[in-house]
Amino acid sequence: MRDIPFHRRILPIIFIIAFLALAPVIIFYTSGYRWNPKKGKVERYGTVIFDTIPSGAKISVDGRAISDKTPVTIQDMPPGSHRFNLDRDGYTSWSKTLDVLPEKVTFINNIWLWKKSAAKFTYATDLQALSLSPDGSHALLTSTSPTKVIVLDTTDGTALGLPIESGAIKLHDVIWSDNDRYAVIGSHGDAKNQWLVDAFGQRAPLKLPTAEYRWNGSILVGNNYKSIISINTSNFALDTTLLPQGTRDVSDLADLKTTTGTSNLIYVLKNKPNQGLILPPGDWNFYFFTKNQAYLKDGNSWLALEYKKNPPEYHTAQGNELLPLTVKRQTTYLIINGTELWIWDGTGDPELILRQGKPIVGAAWHHDGYNLFFATETSVFAMELDPRDRRLMTKLADFSHIRGFSAYNKKLFILGEKDNKDGLWTIDVE
Repeated sequence: MRDIPFHRRILPIIFIIAFLALAPVIIFYTSGYRWNPKKGKVERYGTVIFDTIPSGAKISVDGRAISDKTPVTIQDMPPGSHRFNLDRDGYTSWSKTLDVLPEKVTFINNIWLWKKSAAKFTYATDLQALSLSPDGSHALLTSTSPTKVIVLDTTDGTALGLPIESGAIKLHDVIWSDNDRYAVIGSHGDAKNQWLVDAFGQRAPLKLPTAEYRWNGSILVGNNYKSIISINTSNFALDTTLLPQGTRDVSDLADLKTTTGTSNLIYVLKNKPNQGLILPPGDWNFYFFTKNQAYLKDGNSWLALEYKKNPPEYHTAQGNELLPLTVKRQTTYLIINGTELWIWDGTGDPELILRQGKPIVGAAWHHDGYNLFFATETSVFAMELDPRDRRLMTKLADFSHIRGFSAYNKKLFILGEKDNKDGLWTIDVE
């Protein structure tokens, strides 16, 4: 019988040894393990998911360019701290230092890269203030020569002037109706400067009695602490009802009762008249209701009361106005308080997201809920709410002076002076 050659006898053994040696390496590799030359050891790598709006952004990690563009998933990222950069021609860049953890996914998604757009001068006149309707369809502007409210249709640029027989009108505390058509302008409690304005211009502005106003559907409700004033927007008809003795304010759901010998008010539900919640000191008035909360106001102080809890709970915040954003049936409010920005959902304490040295003229949500815009007296910024490696702020424009600011959808509205032109400007950010 002929002997099997040595090399044929040894090859299977070599293959078995190679398999036994390489199998763990292959298994480890497919499981995410890599040799980390910086640390001199084998460790499991992490995964990073990149996604930007718009897509097609170039990626660099620690200064090294990646061949893929967003959106992309990279599964062999060494654990540790890395500097990530995202760039796309014609858009602002994004850069943060983030930690990648073994066996974990690091999300770098929902990243908005803002279009680099020059501010466009859209409307020139003696403008003093700006307020944008919640649906973005109309902008209210005020002028002092002569005194009037200018209603600007933001969809086609047409403007309508509505004369006002009074001094300067303030627009920092505008109360828009639910249908975005009517607005109360002027400061609360200012007898000279409270008006009801029809943004469609079908009715002349109505001078309002001095009161604290709020909306109840299509009815404007005012409280002067002696009576409740109701104004129907269908005909601007006014009706007055005296407040009961010992009652400060009334609503469909609850009343605010006064107590003898104390400045505290009591919140009393209509269906539980023998029970009440003592509120913290303040001249509280009803402002609006949600499904689970009642919001009350006293000047620049806010109180959110969770009336369905047993016992009810309340939380407070400070600021000029509440700017709401509803995403997936959850409403969060943006609050401007001097040089600060806060966010608040009314179920706990507000969260400080920005404190700086310059006053904040105006602020607005971006529609995705992950970003917002704000303006100081000279600059406009976008801010990302992701707190990892600080909340990224991107400057979008500089002005000589800014008096008013708002935003809706893909456009920013700035009332101010730039390049020796004074008036209303817009910036396309998407």
